[in-house]
Amino acid sequence: MLHEFLAAHRDELILRCQQKLAARVPHGAHLQNWVPRFIDQLIEALRSELALCATGTDPVAIHPDIGMAAALYGKEMLAQGYAVHDVVHNYGDICQSISDLAVESGEPFTAREFRILNRSLDNAIAYAVSEFSYQRDFISADKHASDANERMELFSDELRNLVGTATLAFSAMKSGGLNASGATGTILERSLQNVHRLVDSVSLQLGGQQRISDVLDVFPLAPFLDEVYATAAPVARALGCTLTLQPADRTLALKGNRDLLYAALIGLLQNAFEFTQHKTDVVLSAHAAAERILIDIADHCGGLGAGGAATMLASSASRSMLGIPAARRFVASCDGVLLVRDVPGLGCVVTVSLPRYAVPT
Repeated sequence: MLHEFLAAHRDELILRCQQKLAARVPHGAHLQNWVPRFIDQLIEALRSELALCATGTDPVAIHPDIGMAAALYGKEMLAQGYAVHDVVHNYGDICQSISDLAVESGEPFTAREFRILNRSLDNAIAYAVSEFSYQRDFISADKHASDANERMELFSDELRNLVGTATLAFSAMKSGGLNASGATGTILERSLQNVHRLVDSVSLQLGGQQRISDVLDVFPLAPFLDEVYATAAPVARALGCTLTLQPADRTLALKGNRDLLYAALIGLLQNAFEFTQHKTDVVLSAHAAAERILIDIADHCGGLGAGGAATMLASSASRSMLGIPAARRFVASCDGVLLVRDVPGLGCVVTVSLPRYAVPT
C-alpha cells in the first residue's frame, strides 16, 4: 500500500525533497523542517482514509492537520520573503519525489491511493496559497493604515499652525482696531483659505476609511470559544457524551454581536449532544481559511444519509433544539454562513463560517 511505501522510504523521500528545495532556494535551509512533517501527515491521511474506504465510504474532507499546517507554512513563506510560486513549487517537489521513487521501485499502487494523495496535495496547496495571499493583503492593508496615520499627523500639524496664525491675526485686529483689508486681514484671509484647502483634501481620503467603531466590535476568538466550552461541557456530560475543545489560534478575532454568536454556538452544540451516539465525543474547533474563520462542531451521530445535510438546514428540519433557522439567522447577522457536511458512517460537521479578523494590538 502507498502509505506503507511512504513510511518505508520516508528518509529517502525527505532527502530528495530537501535536495530539490536547496537547489531551487539556496538559502532556504530553515524551511526544510516542514518536509518530514508533511510526509508524516500524508502517511496518516492515506492510512486513515483507506481504512475508512474499506468500510464502503469514500471520504472527501481534508484532514485538519494538513490544512492547518499548510496555512502556517504559507504564512511562514511570506514572512521569509518568498513568492507564492515558491509555495506551490515546494509542494510540487514532494509530489515529484514520490512519483519518481515509486517508478524507480516498481511498486504498483491503486488509483484510489493516488486520488487520496493528489487530493491531499491539492488541499494543502490551496490552504498554503490562501493563507499566503491573506497575510500579504493584511500586511498591505496595515501598511496603508500606517501611511494614512502618518498623513493625518502631518495634516494635524499643518492645520494647527494655520489655525494658530489665523487666531493671532484676529487677536491683533481685534485689540488694535485694525481694518480687515489691511496686511493683518490678508494674513487672516490666507490662513482661512489654507484651512479650507486642507479640509477639502483630507475629506476625500477619509471617505473610504474604516470607522473607529468597526474595531470596537472585534473580539478574540480563543477566549470566546473557552467561554462557550465552559458553558456547554457540563451539558454534554449530563447527556452522556463529552465535549472536546481544540486549541485555537490566539491571533484570530471575530466581529459582530458576541451574544448572538454565543447563543448560536450553544444551540448547535446542544443539537450535537442530543444526536451524537452515547459515550462519544463532540469536537469544537476553529481555524482560519483565507479570509474566513471556520468554527466546526463535529459529532458521531452515524451520518445524515442521502440529502440529510440539505434537510438539516431546511426550516422544517426536526433536528433542532435552538433551531437551525435561528442559528443561521444569528450567524448571518455577523456576515456569517452556516454549513453542514455529512461524514458517512461517522457523523456530521456543522460549520459556522465568519469573516476573519486579527486581534487588535
